[in-house]
Amino acid sequence: MRNPCTDRDLPATSVTGGGLGAPTAGPVTQSRTRDERRATGEKGAGRLVPTWVLAWLGLVIAGHGALLAYQGRPAPETTAPSRLPVPRAPGDVAHQLLVFAHPRCPCTQASFSELERLLSRARLPVSTQVHFFRPAAPSSDWSTGRLHAHALRWPSTRVLDDVEGRLARRCGALASGHVLLYGPDDVLLFAGGVTASRGHEGPSVSGRALAALLDGRPAGEPRTAVFGCELQDEAGGRDS
Repeated sequence: MRNPCTDRDLPATSVTGGGLGAPTAGPVTQSRTRDERRATGEKGAGRLVPTWVLAWLGLVIAGHGALLAYQGRPAPETTAPSRLPVPRAPGDVAHQLLVFAHPRCPCTQASFSELERLLSRARLPVSTQVHFFRPAAPSSDWSTGRLHAHALRWPSTRVLDDVEGRLARRCGALASGHVLLYGPDDVLLFAGGVTASRGHEGPSVSGRALAALLDGRPAGEPRTAVFGCELQDEAGGRDS
């Protein structure tokens, strides 16, 4: 092809994706080999998760499931006395609340917090007895723990030692945090715990039932599960 201005031949061109007159591009490599990627330090997108990570995740999930199962496992069901098993104080015509606890059970702190809240809001007069398990030969600091101090803050409450858990056995109390409520006529109104699970503070079906009775209303669930450590355990903290 000649240039009409100079009457000379024009250089050869080719039409490509770059437009008219662009030089012909050479072939472009679209991918590199695995060895080249390794040489430049690139990581493969499809690399598998290491086995130890999967094993660790499995242990975490299993441990969490075991903890939930432990927290949600109640003490075996028992039968409480239908009549008040302890004598009243002279002239005391109030409702009688019996609480059985192990002084070294960490779960019972939640039960005591709920009981303190319920007693502070009760509309009916209530006399409370907290019976702490005590072995036959306890250590010198057995009755000086945080739970004892907590129970002494409650209104109209006596804190007593239940030597070798004798009264607890008579009342069918196997786990720390077991509660019995008797009316002015000494008839059993409520038996069970006041938490939704072991060591869990907050609203629960059992707490609402006891609150209703302390307000003079009928309870929806007068028998509830108890979540706590074994009462007869001298060391404390063992599963019931």
